[in-house]
Amino acid sequence: MDETGLFWKKMPSQAFIMKDKARAPSYKSQEDRVTLTMCGNAAGFMMKPGLIYKSANPRALKNKNTHMLPVFWMHNAKVWITKVLTDHWCHQSFIPQVNEYLSNLGMEFKVLLIMDNAGSHPVDLYYYGVQLEFLPANTTSLLQPSGRDLCLQGTLHLELPRTPCEGNG
Repeated sequence: MDETGLFWKKMPSQAFIMKDKARAPSYKSQEDRVTLTMCGNAAGFMMKPGLIYKSANPRALKNKNTHMLPVFWMHNAKVWITKVLTDHWCHQSFIPQVNEYLSNLGMEFKVLLIMDNAGSHPVDLYYYGVQLEFLPANTTSLLQPSGRDLCLQGTLHLELPRTPCEGNG
């Protein structure tokens, strides 16, 4: 399990359209942030990602059930992962998904969960069948494949799928 921050409203620093607006005295770049937690296994099974946002019930999701989203919804005012959120993610998302995955394969519930040694990860996390191991200090980018790939690429580029009404323009 690893987490990463994503500024989902931040414009690129060298966008042609923003050049004039960036010089305006009242311009302030929007930097709404979310934190994503990702987890998978060596066989390629990727779990439902966790998403941490500043609000428990944002206006865009009014009257929507956050349990039906394609992410495991969590909230924190500073949009950071905390020990409480890690524990919540583990018991409400990780364990049920892994249990379903292993039962579909006809395997017993025996799991190794590897985390970096961030202060936001509880060391006393316990569940029968789950062995928790922490990466040594200052080795995350070397040992964790997801972190290594992102370091090699430099930046992560996301492209949203087009909706039918946007056309090909």
